[in-house]
Amino acid sequence: MLRALVDRVSEPYVLVTADDSMPATHRPVIDETATTIATLDSRWWRSGLAQEQYKCEVVHRWAHLMARQRPGTITRYAINSHRPWSPLRGRS
Repeated sequence: MLRALVDRVSEPYVLVTADDSMPATHRPVIDETATTIATLDSRWWRSGLAQEQYKCEVVHRWAHLMARQRPGTITRYAINSHRPWSPLRGRS
């Protein structure tokens, strides 16, 4: 999918995904395509919201920053924070 996006989309874009492990799982193709990615922190239960509510809230809260994210970067967004993506402890 990432290669297809690069081939078909001429404007800068940010891929927003709830798959917070995507950067680890697909790192070679992400690096190859220099895709800009915004992940949603997978620890949604900490928010007190249902999972779908959490996803909507995080995207709504940070969409303006996601849209201005530096090309080729990977950032994790949560309810009250955003920071460069790194693997969560205990996960790859």
